Order: sequence, then structure tokens, then C-alpha cells
Amino acid sequence: MDAVDHIIARENLAEIAATLTGPELFVVFLKTQGMNGAQIAEHMGVHPSTVSRRLSAARRRILQAMPELAPAVDGRSRQRAAKHRSRKET
Repeated sequence: MDAVDHIIARENLAEIAATLTGPELFVVFLKTQGMNGAQIAEHMGVHPSTVSRRLSAARRRILQAMPELAPAVDGRSRQRAAKHRSRKET
């Protein structure tokens, strides 16, 4: 389960939705439905980097509105960065 999934599961969806733009909210929704970045990009007809940027922006906006969620989101970001580094080393 992604950090965004945890946030959605724990917090008031209306409060979170109010912090996001329409495209950010749609990307977050698709992510919580189990789609990965490539699937979301294909579904939306955008480049995968656009999906990544929208997810990053959504995380930033959520954290600005609800800083108490930083441990969940920051932990996931560190895990993702470590995984990315290990892929480059192999």
C-alpha cells in the first residue's frame, strides 16, 4: 500500500480533496485503485513523468495542509529513493 493510500484510509477524504487540483486528485484516485504510474499515464493519455509530477505535487499539497502526515509520506519517499539507488548500482 502506497503512502497516499494510507493517507486516504486514515484521513477525511473531503479535506484531502480540497487541497488538490483536479488532475492531482484524479491521479491520486487512480493510484488508490491499484494502478501504477504507467497505467495511469496510459489511461489519462499523458506521459508517465506527468503522473509522477502530479503525485509529487499532491503529496506536497497534502503535507502543507496536514503536516502531521509527514512521517508516513516521508518514510515512503525514503524507501522509494533507496530502491531507486539500488537499481542504479546493479
